[in-house]
Amino acid sequence: FIQYIRQLKERQSDLASAKIIGENENVVRIMSIHKSKGLEFPVVFLSGVGSRFNLGDLNGNMLLHAKYGFGAELIDADLRITCTTAAKEAIKTVLRAESLSEEMRVLYVALTRAKEKLIITAVVNDAQKQAVKWANYRMAADGALEPMDMLSVSCMLDWLGGAVIRHPNGRVLRELSNLDSLNIVQDNSEWQVQVVDASTLTTIGETKDIALTEQPDATPDAQVQKTIFERLSWQYPYSEITKLPVKISVSELKRLHESPDEQADYLYRPKRMQTPAFLQPTKGLTAAEKGSVVHFVMQHVDLKQEISLASISHQINGMVQNDLLTVEQAKAVKAESIVRFYTSELGERILKAKKVLRELPFHIPLKCHEVYPQLPPNEDETIMLQGMIDCCFIEGDGWTLVDYKTDRIEKEGVQAIADRYKIQMHYYAEALTRLTHLPVHTRILYFFDGACMVNM
Repeated sequence: FIQYIRQLKERQSDLASAKIIGENENVVRIMSIHKSKGLEFPVVFLSGVGSRFNLGDLNGNMLLHAKYGFGAELIDADLRITCTTAAKEAIKTVLRAESLSEEMRVLYVALTRAKEKLIITAVVNDAQKQAVKWANYRMAADGALEPMDMLSVSCMLDWLGGAVIRHPNGRVLRELSNLDSLNIVQDNSEWQVQVVDASTLTTIGETKDIALTEQPDATPDAQVQKTIFERLSWQYPYSEITKLPVKISVSELKRLHESPDEQADYLYRPKRMQTPAFLQPTKGLTAAEKGSVVHFVMQHVDLKQEISLASISHQINGMVQNDLLTVEQAKAVKAESIVRFYTSELGERILKAKKVLRELPFHIPLKCHEVYPQLPPNEDETIMLQGMIDCCFIEGDGWTLVDYKTDRIEKEGVQAIADRYKIQMHYYAEALTRLTHLPVHTRILYFFDGACMVNM
């Protein structure tokens, strides 16, 4: 295939259009009976008529009919048994008759596709047993087979066999059944009936033994051996790169640079199935959900309005009324902490800035060996880094980058927590510089817990 595409490029030609076969093309067609509807062919092979009808739907515990309703089994809880009911058996009889009627219509389509010759093939386990079954079908005065017998069939061959065994050309089947006294129905059609035993078919594939002559000793060509070894032992030089993701988030990138102990804690932390919401006891939002709500509110606070507790609370209530937040989410946001942020030295710098961007998404390409240092440098291969910058504003001729954190400050202290985010802040600054072509002078982490600010 690769060689074929290469030849197309060399010839500068397009792919050839697929050849559409017309109805009059002199070719062999293989199709289902349904696909052949409306078509005619000189010679038709109708195969597999001995396959049993699929009536599995009739074995369900409950049967449904569009006209007669449903019929279910009777369950006796005391005796711990189930048994069928008259309603179910009646509907089962109707459904079986309708299914067989449809199969008979399909058979009619198959029998009327041939113009000159129709060849029908089938496989049975015991030809004599089948012939006896067909011979025992009852026949009405007009020569037609009784409907009850036609409803007891298991495959299309039963319909055909019951008719052909009474045809003048059906002597072979009558001899198998040992009932030559059957009433013969005179008909102008011509049939050739052949019964082939499976044992006679096994000789078709037999072949004569071929004497094998010993090959003369030959010294293998060293160059040929070398070429074969090189081709069979060749390995794709960039196989490691094929295992890398196409896109990675800043959070995942931060996790790659964590210590082995921190990575092990994340990787091997027991994964538990989350309880469905309707089974969970009533409880508040998770820490991650609370953090997302705080970021959302910080993004939509109107910086042109007065920064006060009443104003921020009013804006949060407005987000609830506009269906931007739920009541539960609004309760998780402390308006005091937002007011404390904007009335701090950092918040005042943001309010005075000539340009402020909040929740700025970005996608930037990185070299694969930057993300995975163990890989060999390859300038052509990149991986897409995606992330979201919480806040950035212009001071002087560059940016000040701010990232909000809702982490709880415990025993380890603010600086220990801030050290975890050095890599994350580095790539935020890298992305902002690439997007705007302006330098990032200051990188700040702001912790709502304790209203702490850390310069990175």
